[in-house]
Amino acid sequence: MPVVTKAVDVVASGGLTITEYFGNVSTNNANLSACLATVTEACADAYQAPDFDEYVMVISGELHLYKSDEEKTVIKAGEAVFLAAKERVKWVWPGPCQYIPICLPSFTPANCNREAEGDEVKTPEAMARLNALHEDKK
Repeated sequence: MPVVTKAVDVVASGGLTITEYFGNVSTNNANLSACLATVTEACADAYQAPDFDEYVMVISGELHLYKSDEEKTVIKAGEAVFLAAKERVKWVWPGPCQYIPICLPSFTPANCNREAEGDEVKTPEAMARLNALHEDKK
């Protein structure tokens, strides 16, 4: 029998909304998370070096991934990128963008190894809510 799930907005901060369809919060699945991320304005997030592999498909707009200030990879609509576990990158969106991130195993705030910088789109309040959503599933 097909199993229908209900999506959960796990991040809604500044110009970024991340809606989880499968994962720790929406389906209590620690093996895989799949989300739809919508960016409405130029913004950036902190560097992170997650403990999971991440597959990212860009549906519209573009995503810039920085390994350093000088080393940038641009992923445009219709393209995808694979990030191996422990690969340290900073996510930057130069404008509106929509993309699908799939993480194996599932994303959690604890396993993304995020390096808060203070000017990222995910505010401390958004991170506190994200942590609370994940704590509720333990």
